[in-house]
Amino acid sequence: MLGSVKCRLLDELPYYPMRGAGERLRLEWKKSGLLPPPLESTGGEGPEVHMYCGKDHMDMGIWASWSLLRFLPGGTLFIHSDGSLEEEHLKAWRRIIPNTTLITREESDLKAAQVLGDQFPLLLEWKRRQCYSTKFIDFHLHGTRDRIISLDSDVLCYHRPTELIEALATTEPLMRWHSDVTTSYIAPAYLLGKYVGAEISDRVNSGLLLARRWSLDDLKFFQTILGKLQDASLPIFHHWGEQSLYAISAVRHQDAKALSNKYSVYFGKTRPDSTIRHYVGVVKVRPRFFVEGIPMLLNQIDKTADLA
Repeated sequence: MLGSVKCRLLDELPYYPMRGAGERLRLEWKKSGLLPPPLESTGGEGPEVHMYCGKDHMDMGIWASWSLLRFLPGGTLFIHSDGSLEEEHLKAWRRIIPNTTLITREESDLKAAQVLGDQFPLLLEWKRRQCYSTKFIDFHLHGTRDRIISLDSDVLCYHRPTELIEALATTEPLMRWHSDVTTSYIAPAYLLGKYVGAEISDRVNSGLLLARRWSLDDLKFFQTILGKLQDASLPIFHHWGEQSLYAISAVRHQDAKALSNKYSVYFGKTRPDSTIRHYVGVVKVRPRFFVEGIPMLLNQIDKTADLA
């Protein structure tokens, strides 16, 4: 009880004015139709970026995907709808990022049923019941590249993501992620490692993550691991379940490690040297997407225009 009150007093109430300012800016930009400049369509021969999104966060998703894909020529964007996005909603998004594909909820469910079917019943149940399972299952069932980038709609990229680009250029698919401020799994990393039989990295955050596309062998592995975790009475359907499985999946990559501190999740003001920032959904961070993040991008756009 006291901890909850303390959290509210220290981590929420002081940031309500900033939240109000962010909401006002967001509404103002929505009304004015403020959007970034369109990217050129280059045939979609670059990397795949996958985003889980709905109508409520579409404005953020446009800025997030544009901010990263401007550094990935020929990149393709796959938007996985939470059930609220349909083709009619994608007109503005496609004007900004031509190489955009929408995966509807119906398409996701059908594809998952076809691939998982009777062979992976627990994985299919987990896909249906876990709120962020789209990021772990559907991202890997749509597209053609041997690796995928997972990008949340509240992530902004400010500078060329050299570490990510170098990882994409390797022959063997690597795994990279940005570090969270704390470990947010369904159980401590050491306990997950006990059931996996390998050491599990702390603080994996899937808001920005590079992984190889899952194979049938990977799916068999995850089916088995979910069974072990469920038998141990761990809450596999918890909202941190998807992030937990991504942390576990690192043992399936030959080279898996966190990106540098310039990509890490953090509190406080947006640092000018941040390559990528994840504006996680807490009161003292999320409003900064609008109060600090988009203004930084607008300033970059203005400077680019001045040089043209």
